[in-house]
Amino acid sequence: MPAMRLTPLVAGAALVALGILLVLDTGGSLHLGFAYAVPAAAAALGIVLIANGLEVRARDSNGREDRASDANGPEERARD
Repeated sequence: MPAMRLTPLVAGAALVALGILLVLDTGGSLHLGFAYAVPAAAAALGIVLIANGLEVRARDSNGREDRASDANGPEERARD
């Protein structure tokens, strides 16, 4: 069984949370104005970016090759 990836899980949870806020706003239970919607969207994006950074850090610390070495091409890897 492949390992569960953190970034899609957190992105899905953030999207569901934003969707719940929009449904509550549409139903009239909550007034979600611009002053609250933009910070909520920015917070959701920030949470996803943090989760992505943690996932990349964990992947790199497990001994896998990072993306920067792929950008150098085979010549750079042959010299190492």
